[in-house]
Amino acid sequence: MLSFLRSIPSRIATALVGYVLVILVAGAWGGTALANAGEDSEDSFPLACAARDLDLVTLIELRGEAEVIAPSRLADAYLTLLQARKLCSDGNVPEALVIYRHTFTLLFEEGHRQQGRVADH
Repeated sequence: MLSFLRSIPSRIATALVGYVLVILVAGAWGGTALANAGEDSEDSFPLACAARDLDLVTLIELRGEAEVIAPSRLADAYLTLLQARKLCSDGNVPEALVIYRHTFTLLFEEGHRQQGRVADH
C-alpha cells in the first residue's frame, strides 16, 4: 500500500489515510461496543484508556490534516493505538497508558519539529 501512496499527490494520500483511520476507528469502537453490550460495567473499557484513546485519535487526525507528518508514520501511530486499546480491553491499563502517552508525545513533538521546518522555508 505504501508504494500506492507514493504514486499519488501527498494531499490525496493524507486524505486516504485519514479516511482509512476513521473507518478503522469506527469499526473498532463499534465492535467493542457490541462485544461489551451484554457485560457488566466492571468489564467495560476503562475511562482512563478512553480518554487517552480520544486524545491520540484526535492528534493523529490533526497531524494528518496539517500534513506535517508522513502518512505512513500516522498509520504506524494508529496501529500502536490499536495495541494500546487491546491492552486496555485485556485489563493491562497501566501498560496501555504508557503506550498511549509515549505515542502521543512522539507525534506531538514530531509535528512541532516538522511545522518549524515548514515555517523556516
